[in-house]
Amino acid sequence: MTATPNIKPVFVIVLLMLFCWGCNNKSINDPSWKNQMPAFPDSITLQKVDTKNFLLDSVTILKLESFQYYPQNNSVITYNSANSELLSYDYTTTKLLWKLDLKKVKIFPHRSGDSKAYSFRYLNSDSIFYYDYKKKMVTLFDTAGKLLREYTVPDAAKNGFRLGRLSGRDPLIVTNDSIYIPSPPGRKTFDITAPLRDNLLLAISIKTGNAEPGIQYPALYRQALWGDNFHDFYPVYNDKLKNIVISFPIMHTVSVYNPGGSVAEYYAGSTRVPQVTPLRFASDKTALVKMEDVTNYMSQRCYTHMIYDPYRDLYYRLVTSSIPAKDFNAARSLAYQREPFPVVILNGAMQKVGELDFDANKYAVTSLFVSPEGLCLPLKKSGDESMIFDVFAPVKK
Repeated sequence: MTATPNIKPVFVIVLLMLFCWGCNNKSINDPSWKNQMPAFPDSITLQKVDTKNFLLDSVTILKLESFQYYPQNNSVITYNSANSELLSYDYTTTKLLWKLDLKKVKIFPHRSGDSKAYSFRYLNSDSIFYYDYKKKMVTLFDTAGKLLREYTVPDAAKNGFRLGRLSGRDPLIVTNDSIYIPSPPGRKTFDITAPLRDNLLLAISIKTGNAEPGIQYPALYRQALWGDNFHDFYPVYNDKLKNIVISFPIMHTVSVYNPGGSVAEYYAGSTRVPQVTPLRFASDKTALVKMEDVTNYMSQRCYTHMIYDPYRDLYYRLVTSSIPAKDFNAARSLAYQREPFPVVILNGAMQKVGELDFDANKYAVTSLFVSPEGLCLPLKKSGDESMIFDVFAPVKK
């Protein structure tokens, strides 16, 4: 007769292994990973004060374009990628002031359906910078259509810089002496051991054209496998303080890079984001399956764009609207009701002073900008005939 094995000790060992494995896979050593949600002076909210309707002609399509307010003549500058035209609208009357055909300066139309592969900065009528990600080129021109200079964006520079993808929808950062090219991911996104090099922003000297890489991901990126989508990042430039503020998708803090080289972290978390879950924790060696990265990214909220309001010395930090994995197919329908997207408000001292939700079924975040009136949010009902914005002014509660 065959003896029955004693499985109890084996069963206990297996349970202990599973328990330890589960613990290792549900935590990160960095205390900033989980949102502590500290109390904050909830003193500012956003109140709708106006609606702007910029009329389009039959050849101007602006659904996914960038908008920039230009204070010197109270205008709004935007780019029509389908025809490669720079356009200027009077902010008050919303009437078209002028069009500039950028084919004159060798900037050609983008195909319909292309991802946003460009960014620009209108400094004044004599200095307009346009970055073409696909051509790896920055073009400097004026409103007379005169090509002033071209800057080549190197695909490889010292310190291991490699040109990544464009962080779309954010204005090109141009300072008195440099053009800053964002280049996420800057590392192998599916390798947890990949180094965090100083290669996320490439500073190109306006005078010499020489390039210098700088800025790296926070240490939290070493502690788990975050995949490709969470390696996007969103920089904004404060012209008054001459610093760059970066919103990383997985961080409840924002990073402020000062001119002297110092870096400071400030809490800017949303009550809607308790934590951002990685693809894999450090101890989990499970092989990835197709589309797992996209599913993980879309099914939870994370942090995206930072917008600076120079008229009130405020920052607005946007948070994504998640789609539960079970709703992926249903979300393709126009009738699908999306969750709200939060906006976190910080004051000039980088202190959180407010947070509120916006209807993600009504508003888009692809073309927003700041005017002296307030934050201009584009309506999704904008179409081929007009681009419509609701304007929200910060007010004290």
